[in-house]
Amino acid sequence: MAVASVDGKGGKKGASAAGIAAAVGVLGTAKLPEAQLNLVESVAFRVLHHHRDLAMVLGLESFVPLTDFLHGSAKRCFFRRLLELVTDPTTGPLRDPVALHFAFEGAKALHDALDGMSADSDRREAALLATKLVRAAHFGRDYEQHLNFLVSCRAGFAELSAVQEEVVLQASRIGVEALRAVKGKHSKKTLAFVKASSAFCQITIPSIAGVAARLRLFLTAAEAALLNGLVQQADGLVRSAITDAQESTGATAVGGWTDLTPHNAEKVAIAFVRRCSSLLVVLPGHPEKGPLYIARGLVRVMETFPWSPQSDAPVHAYVALVHLSAALAQRVLPYHVPGLESNDVLYAGEPAYGEEVLELTHELVQKATDAAGVAVDGEGDGDSGGGGSGDEGVSGSSANNRGGGRDDARVEVHGGGTSEGGDTLTSCGGGSREAGGGSEGGLGCSSAGWGAHTGVHHRHIGTGGGGSGGKDTSWDNPAKRMARANLAGW
Repeated sequence: MAVASVDGKGGKKGASAAGIAAAVGVLGTAKLPEAQLNLVESVAFRVLHHHRDLAMVLGLESFVPLTDFLHGSAKRCFFRRLLELVTDPTTGPLRDPVALHFAFEGAKALHDALDGMSADSDRREAALLATKLVRAAHFGRDYEQHLNFLVSCRAGFAELSAVQEEVVLQASRIGVEALRAVKGKHSKKTLAFVKASSAFCQITIPSIAGVAARLRLFLTAAEAALLNGLVQQADGLVRSAITDAQESTGATAVGGWTDLTPHNAEKVAIAFVRRCSSLLVVLPGHPEKGPLYIARGLVRVMETFPWSPQSDAPVHAYVALVHLSAALAQRVLPYHVPGLESNDVLYAGEPAYGEEVLELTHELVQKATDAAGVAVDGEGDGDSGGGGSGDEGVSGSSANNRGGGRDDARVEVHGGGTSEGGDTLTSCGGGSREAGGGSEGGLGCSSAGWGAHTGVHHRHIGTGGGGSGGKDTSWDNPAKRMARANLAGW
């Protein structure tokens, strides 16, 4: 069969459009030889490349019948080149619904060709092209149609986690765009849409492989929901993230922490607790389970996380939570979501709320101190044969002074026998320090009569003490001094 060629102006030479249509009718589903398939693929792509406008090319009478001849590797090659062209940033967004549908069918053909024997490079390429297509789709202010397209992408690319991630990101993005379009004041229609968008995210995220991606997307969707004033949805997304982080610790968990190296898993966990803490600053407390219900759930995740032995990562995690409790203790939170009442308004001046924040702070500082002691013990074990004992036998090993003149770290935590009510910690070469509950006692509060100070070199927790020597500078800046003063004021 003679295949029509196309000149530089898009006109037909040789066979006419009617001739091609007649040929399609005669051949029906007949398959062309591979050599002719490659020729058809080349001709079809040359037409597209010349015009660089998929919507216009699809309007040509003979283009779609020409592509119907393609199958197998020739069809995949054509759609691969088509997607690379139409998703190029210089081409602009895909706005035409017919062109978008044709490109979607091409990406789906690449996805459906994947199986258990497919190479990783083929999977990555299919995922990349489909992801670029999701990003290139543009529906203007027709947000509902955009969400319907994302639903189709979720179903059409179920085996590609990268595409599922992009789908969730786009759903969160259009939710925020809808808020911007109505200038922060939702109508019933737009409010129903952002609720549907949030629900779509919560349903989609659990199917994504990789705990790091799931946690990141849960928090992204929660932030978008909170901006739209959807407190209940944001609360549910944050709790889903915390539950996922806790359930991913098992060795049999699919896409859990064990799929990452210990170092990378700890980096992801610390990043998660920091970002989640920043969100919990403005997220209103649970009306029935208390203002710190989610924060305590985050603490439990850090307690059950498989930290590496002698790692200082848990110290960073607990200190991040200390920052959260210090922010929550302020009478006016450091930042707010417009139109949303946070805990500083809902629990303004309530003594019970202040006491609960203070109690959580005590626990977090103690956990951070214990974690720092474990990390120091692990380092000291390599240089020394043991450690001293405290009043109740709880102490950390000290490192021998090697190299001359360097103060190695030692932490001793005594459960009792301290003067003026406080835990006593010795640090920095063994010098003791009593941490009373005065105003200089870090996060210590005079009403509670407690305090702690660790001065571990290169790895210390700024909880300050009232004693002398070895100044701790981890809280020595105006913002943290304000947080400390606010805690003392409760």
